[in-house]
Amino acid sequence: MNEIGEDQEFKDRQATLFRYFDFMDRHQATAIRYGQLLTDDLTGAQFKIISKAISSSDGVIG
Repeated sequence: MNEIGEDQEFKDRQATLFRYFDFMDRHQATAIRYGQLLTDDLTGAQFKIISKAISSSDGVIG
């Protein structure tokens, strides 16, 4: 944990995931992220991470 109580390893993995999508074709990355939101068995934490990944890359197909 860091000084504000966040797990640094988790934050590093999350940053790696976001970078992974940055290297993909924008349309494909957007389709994957939004498609995952439609999955019935997402936990609240998973939904939050996917939503954050969408917003971090603006989530707009363009």
